[in-house]
Amino acid sequence: PYEMVSPSVGGHWGLRAGYPLSNDSNNQFHINQDGMRGPEIDKDHSRLRILSLGDSVTFGLASVTYPRILEDVLNETGIPVEVINGGVEGYAPRNLLYEIERYVSLRPNVVTIFIGWNALYSPTHWLTEFERFSRLIWFARNVSRNVYRRLVGEEAYAREMLRRIPEPTNNTAEVIYAREYNPSYLGQIEELVENFQKEGTQVFLITLPGLFVSDTDPSEKALKVGHLPAFTNNPYVLAEITERYNQSLRVLATRQGVGLIDLAAWSNRNLVPREEFFTDSVHLTSEGLRKIGVVIAEQLKGSIGKKQMP
Repeated sequence: PYEMVSPSVGGHWGLRAGYPLSNDSNNQFHINQDGMRGPEIDKDHSRLRILSLGDSVTFGLASVTYPRILEDVLNETGIPVEVINGGVEGYAPRNLLYEIERYVSLRPNVVTIFIGWNALYSPTHWLTEFERFSRLIWFARNVSRNVYRRLVGEEAYAREMLRRIPEPTNNTAEVIYAREYNPSYLGQIEELVENFQKEGTQVFLITLPGLFVSDTDPSEKALKVGHLPAFTNNPYVLAEITERYNQSLRVLATRQGVGLIDLAAWSNRNLVPREEFFTDSVHLTSEGLRKIGVVIAEQLKGSIGKKQMP
């Protein structure tokens, strides 16, 4: 109920400004008048403004979001900031580009971009070992999958995907091919960065910490709670393409001269055991969200502590 279809862009959506349309102060999914989750934006722009862009991980749980933790930590350390939660469930890099004019109009001093899971899960950006030789095979497979989804219904299809038993097998042909994964949507993130840089906004890219990693065998609990993209039933495939994407972000940050908050590398040391901090393959528990909010604040603190307001 707090989302609405975009009236101008097909296949796009956003948050319903002013939701709930009543004075329910206890509503945990309050959407402000600018269509962002959280309190109303300070029209006077009296504090350093941080815009946290992302998907459902940024949107957060009912009771906790990392942008609020980020704001609280920085304010408590004497750096007065306003953090705007720009997370929307289901967003991929292309969705952020659709909204770029609105984001720029908010005049953020700092932008964090924490996005990628929905693109990684999309079959649009994946070719199997055989499909890479023929786009026709890829096309046929996706048409078949979409027809099946329509026949059984979205809910039944989703439940079927969740009921699959993961098969963690390392060094298969599929896993080896995944190590060469090329995230075709990286250019969209590059375009986002360029748009903000034109406005003098300081940008930080954030790598994706996930439940599955390539150098650790998944536990029984991880296999039980984790979910995988429709195109694979092997957790190592998801781990490899995620790591390829994260490495691409590191390279992109260096090339474009922007900040990098490497949550993926950080998580290897601090989210142990991993299954205790994830509710599924990509979403963090409330404690996991608190932890990343704190570490993002710590990494931003040195860069923005002396930043002057315009």
